[in-house]
Amino acid sequence: MSDSELQEQFMKLDNLVDHQELNDELQSLDDLLGELQEEEEAAPVKTPQPRHSLSDISDDEASASRDPLPASSSWSTRQSLFSERWRAERPRLVNTAAAQENVATRICQQCGSNPAAVRCGDCRPRPFYCAECDVSMHTRHVLHNRDAMTPGFYQPLPPTTFVVDKALSHCVRLVPVEIPDKICGCSSVIEAQPREDCCCDQP
Repeated sequence: MSDSELQEQFMKLDNLVDHQELNDELQSLDDLLGELQEEEEAAPVKTPQPRHSLSDISDDEASASRDPLPASSSWSTRQSLFSERWRAERPRLVNTAAAQENVATRICQQCGSNPAAVRCGDCRPRPFYCAECDVSMHTRHVLHNRDAMTPGFYQPLPPTTFVVDKALSHCVRLVPVEIPDKICGCSSVIEAQPREDCCCDQP
């Protein structure tokens, strides 16, 4: 055998050895892949727990029965989903707001005997007054934020209005400001007097 033939034989042997090593490596990888698939099939399947939203927790059956819609990356889709949800929730929100403004029958927290006619937002912690206690308290505190309760809902009252026999009446009220002794160089004395047609002073 010549050197060239020997070299050729060695190259064939090297190629066979390389080919055999490659086959062995592929076979071991194939075996490993088969083992991993068997382990995956044998492992118990874990399902993720669903997330609960506030609407799922509430007692509202309509909102609990709906499935949450998936978020979308499209602006128009998100906008239409938002509009649908708003249309569905708007009646409940309006009803809740109206229920909070419902006037319950209350007793005056000043005298404790008459039914309340006025709620004052500034007289805390006892905001409910009957008509008589409202007049006595708010002739001194004219600018308090008051609401009438007589029409069945809270109606804002201006400082010149009070409740008499479940009806609104008008009265002149003096604004609590200091009156100067003199405005100019004249000698007359300045006095503040309510108009004579005020019904606050009538018994």
